[in-house]
Amino acid sequence: MKKIFLIGVFVTFFVSWGFSQSRIVVQNEQQTQVFNHFDDALGAAEEGAIIYLPGGAINIGITYIEKELTIYGAGHHPEYTEATGITMLNGTIYMRQADPEIPLENIHLEGFYISGDIRIGTTTDNQNVNQVNIKRCSMNDLYLSLTASTTGEAEQIHVIESIIRGRVYGGGAQNVLFSKNIIEKSFWYFDGNALFTNNIFLDGSNSTVYTSFRHIENSTFRNNVILCISSSNCFRDMSANNFYNNLWHHDFSIPTGSTGDNNIVDQPIEDIFIHHTGHAFSYDFDYNLNQGSPGFEAATDGFDIGIYGTLRPFKEGSIPINPHIISKSISTETDADGTIEVEIQVEAQDE
Repeated sequence: MKKIFLIGVFVTFFVSWGFSQSRIVVQNEQQTQVFNHFDDALGAAEEGAIIYLPGGAINIGITYIEKELTIYGAGHHPEYTEATGITMLNGTIYMRQADPEIPLENIHLEGFYISGDIRIGTTTDNQNVNQVNIKRCSMNDLYLSLTASTTGEAEQIHVIESIIRGRVYGGGAQNVLFSKNIIEKSFWYFDGNALFTNNIFLDGSNSTVYTSFRHIENSTFRNNVILCISSSNCFRDMSANNFYNNLWHHDFSIPTGSTGDNNIVDQPIEDIFIHHTGHAFSYDFDYNLNQGSPGFEAATDGFDIGIYGTLRPFKEGSIPINPHIISKSISTETDADGTIEVEIQVEAQDE
């Protein structure tokens, strides 16, 4: 359920300059603080704090998250953030333990574009990171361990409705869920207890070196759209996986030692979505299934294959769950009393 609130206020001129500058809000339980710089906000955030980021470019450099934390941006889809601008983080985020004896837990990241990667661990001694939710974000590469092939200790990692413009390296993370994401390039190193459901795998690597899926074992793929460039370039070093109700661009046969059923194969790439070309992501494309697609109501749950299936489909615009500014009007002049009129329309959200 959504509710829209219209807020009209008059602000005295001497504080009106604040509307032209970005503010980062930190909520520590009942205490709220406001900062100009991300480093200051992160330093002031206590265990369990919530950080609210505005739209606009924010330089974060190399940022280390070492405490339980929630970070909300204003969104990353240009069309749906016209009032605020997208939240653009320039840099890379590392999640790591502050104490090698104590796991880092309960990280929630939602609603921003990051120019670099999101990574777990900076050494083999600080990559025990658990209960991470990454939702409605856009990132370059995603590393769930120190390096592409390092086996880490990450558990309970959920990546939902996000755009991954680069590659995903699982690092053997356990109890992993990837749901309703668009993943542009390759997907490697998962070893058990991993579920990949209702995603779109674009296979934008376009290289025999970067095989789409590699070193994945004991995992389940269901209700995904998979655009491997060719069947020979799709899998390498895979075993004991499950493939159910996926829609494939090319021919697909269940690999030896794996199981599966109800896969839809040999679908021309230009016929799969309403509007999409090639193997790269763009906000201009429409990833709803094309009219007449065999993927309609063909998922394991009876809904559609792809990101617009399930009881809660991919959210148009990728707006985070916190209240969202959908319009604002700020007068360019003060009245005779030195006040300025500000009108803001805010939409409350429940998902």
